[in-house]
Amino acid sequence: SSSVYAAGLAGAGGGAGAGSTGTFSGNFSQAAGAVFDGGAGDDKPFAVSISTASGDVFVCGNSSQGVAGMDWALARFNSAGVRQASLIDSLSSAGDNCHGLSYSAAFNHLLAVGVSGPNFVLRKYDTGFNLLLSTTHAGSGTTSLGRQLGGSGAVYTAQGGGSPLTVRLDKFNPGNFSWISSGSVAYSSLDLSSNAVLSRDMMVDAAGNAFVAIRRAPTGLKVPDSIGILKFGPDLAFISSVSFPSLGAFDQSGVGT
Repeated sequence: SSSVYAAGLAGAGGGAGAGSTGTFSGNFSQAAGAVFDGGAGDDKPFAVSISTASGDVFVCGNSSQGVAGMDWALARFNSAGVRQASLIDSLSSAGDNCHGLSYSAAFNHLLAVGVSGPNFVLRKYDTGFNLLLSTTHAGSGTTSLGRQLGGSGAVYTAQGGGSPLTVRLDKFNPGNFSWISSGSVAYSSLDLSSNAVLSRDMMVDAAGNAFVAIRRAPTGLKVPDSIGILKFGPDLAFISSVSFPSLGAFDQSGVGT
């Protein structure tokens, strides 16, 4: 049999204040699951990755435990939902968010992507969250990460935001994070019109085609979101898109095989 893992936000955190010590509780046998409370506000998970060999579950997001705004957060649980390792890291004083996570069974390491203040961050860790490699580039917005299935195993990242609103893809060498190529598409050329765009998830097939799931984030809460999927070729040139009308006020989106 197989399991499906879901990560989300349940209520607000406590009121201990920034810099407080977060706490882990629960496990997968309990109705509430495994829980982390940073103690100073909302703690948000953004991505889950699973080791098929060990059954360990990796989660990334942000934590209100930070000493300066939200901090970069990573956690590893065993198949029973018991915490094995965790990392709360203040990368900057402007707030940090880890948006994408990918575990590599071949190399037994993790790739994580997100933002730190106004910058885009790509990092590699071992399974104990010791930092192995890191690169930082100018760029902001919501980020997502994918690894080519087969082929070169190249690392792909997607960002959504900027002015004018753009979805941008970048391709990196998995060994040293050297930049290889990039591609982008202006949001105004797609079949969605909105005031903001967020890159929510992405995947890359064995041929190197990249698929990015996006969310239209409207200005007001009373205006419903929309979701879409964008396709880019192996050269990261934009090929096509498809969009779906909103089902409610806060639609999210994801892609997978």
